[in-house]
Amino acid sequence: MTTKPILGVMALYINSKKQFDERSYLKKLMIQGEKMGMKIFLFSPENVDEKNKKIYAYFFNKAKSMWVRKWTDFPDIIFDRCRYQATSRFKQLKKFREKNPHIIYLNRPLSNKWIIHEKLSDNNAVKEFLPNSTFISKLDDLLQFLKHSKVTFFKPINGTGGTGILKIKKVEDHKYLIQGRKHNRKIIPKQLINKSQLLGLCKNLNAKKPYMAQQGIDIKLDNGRVHDYRLLIQKNHIGEWVVTGCAGRIGAKRSVTSNLHGGGSAVPADRLLKYWFKEHQIKSIKQNMEQLSYAVVTELESQNYELCELALDIAVDRSGKIWLLEVNPKPARKVFLKIGEEKTYTKAIVRPLEYALWLYNKGNSPIGALRRR
Repeated sequence: MTTKPILGVMALYINSKKQFDERSYLKKLMIQGEKMGMKIFLFSPENVDEKNKKIYAYFFNKAKSMWVRKWTDFPDIIFDRCRYQATSRFKQLKKFREKNPHIIYLNRPLSNKWIIHEKLSDNNAVKEFLPNSTFISKLDDLLQFLKHSKVTFFKPINGTGGTGILKIKKVEDHKYLIQGRKHNRKIIPKQLINKSQLLGLCKNLNAKKPYMAQQGIDIKLDNGRVHDYRLLIQKNHIGEWVVTGCAGRIGAKRSVTSNLHGGGSAVPADRLLKYWFKEHQIKSIKQNMEQLSYAVVTELESQNYELCELALDIAVDRSGKIWLLEVNPKPARKVFLKIGEEKTYTKAIVRPLEYALWLYNKGNSPIGALRRR
């Protein structure tokens, strides 16, 4: 007979008002967990009383459609939804994990974008799909990179939502066409600047976060907007990796990225692919995307990263070649809701819960118990 675990969903507050991001998704996650017979609650590391091993957690009351707080015991399993912040909150997360290594975690933090790029670069099945990139330890590194790249993306290695990214195109000696988005999401309009101005802007961006430079891929549609694809791969009810879905994203006007947080819009993947490709090409491109996703998760797991899901941001150039722009271990899934794929959206919510049940029962089986001794 299988037993049901107590599942804690761990997230960070996004402001001093103690609010969580993804509130709609978190509510749906709570409801689905209860439907599956699990006791499930939401908490932040700030809500933890380590001395008494209690958590002042958030429970969603479906009947009253409201969040209720109460003290509860530590969970059996934790689904970590904590995204990187350059704040004391993130330090609290690390302390919590260090003090509680015995708890089963569905996933653990992934390294920054540069470290992940380096690790994937060692994999023959992945490296051909990676844009040329370099870590920026000093601004001269950027100048050297610009000499060999027609278009360059200057991006923070810990950035999210397309913030802090600068697109740079060299148009002549010491003249650069730039546009992007500041760390506060404010758009940097397209403008022609000189070398001194470029270095000043990059120095200001780089002062707040470490950066990398990445080869730009031609993904601009005829309307001038950029586009890419968000593919979600997750572990299922028997612990196997499966592709849940893939959606297209079109960036907002004047945006250099397609992120929904930055004003982008979602489009069914097939419809977006038809802008440039014929039916037989589309089938091949989608197969290549899926093969790449399996290669990526296999490589990262071989590097001792514990994952239950991963989103790949993939670009497809006009020749049909796919490029892995970056990976996201804490992906949003509303892109599927926005394209009308409600079944895919629900599946994207349920799969980590199904995996949690499988992982818990595997660990509590006689064989699992012996392995933990």
